[in-house]
Amino acid sequence: MNCLEAQTKIMAYIDNKLPEDQAYDFARHIEVCPKCAEELEIYYIMLVGMKQIDNNETLSLDFKKELKNKLDSTVHRHKNKSNLKASTFIFILLAVIGVGVFGYANFLNMVYTQEQKIKLSRQSEFYFYDSFGDKFLSSERIKVKEIKVETDVKVEDDKTGTFFNSIREYRLAHPNIDTEATEENEEE
Repeated sequence: MNCLEAQTKIMAYIDNKLPEDQAYDFARHIEVCPKCAEELEIYYIMLVGMKQIDNNETLSLDFKKELKNKLDSTVHRHKNKSNLKASTFIFILLAVIGVGVFGYANFLNMVYTQEQKIKLSRQSEFYFYDSFGDKFLSSERIKVKEIKVETDVKVEDDKTGTFFNSIREYRLAHPNIDTEATEENEEE
């Protein structure tokens, strides 16, 4: 704000009719410009003194101090408003980051849980693959399901035990599998 703009806003400032942002700019200019500060002081003493006389109030003893308090109050209000905006922004930013971190951690936990469930459901396949090798996962596995072997052991036909049932059927259809695996280990 330049001196001409400041001088045109003196009356509005004294009457508290300046918007908050213009009042702040005006107060900042008055702090650095002694000419405008002197002119404001003269107008302030005249206008406030006249109002006090018109209203039959007691005249103030220190107009300079009142004016300085008014200017300081204007600057202080603006700084508080700016600080409030900045702290609100920081709070919202931290809240968004916190929600993001919490959401990401929750997402990772869900993925880990799902992976563990899948791993647990396939655990027996991996375990038996080490015992049977490629023979277990080959086309013979499909053929094993087609072969019906009559034995003393009754194999239940439920959906949860089908994997283990297929292993039992495979072992019954290939009784010498244990000896083949032992011979292969001895050759190595």
